[in-house]
Amino acid sequence: MKGGKAHGRGHATCNEETYEGSYECGLRHGFGEFKYSNGERYKGDFRENQRHGKGEYFYSNGET
Repeated sequence: MKGGKAHGRGHATCNEETYEGSYECGLRHGFGEFKYSNGERYKGDFRENQRHGKGEYFYSNGET
């Protein structure tokens, strides 16, 4: 935590979706993995809470 906001490595779950990775100023920022409630997931870079840069998206049917 820094200034009351998530900063550094962390894990969060909300509405059956999870994120594990880096935070900066309370936002997903850096490398992490986001798992969606539909079984799909994204593993890669984030910037200000958005997928950004290099990463891989995994669909629920196993395709990437």
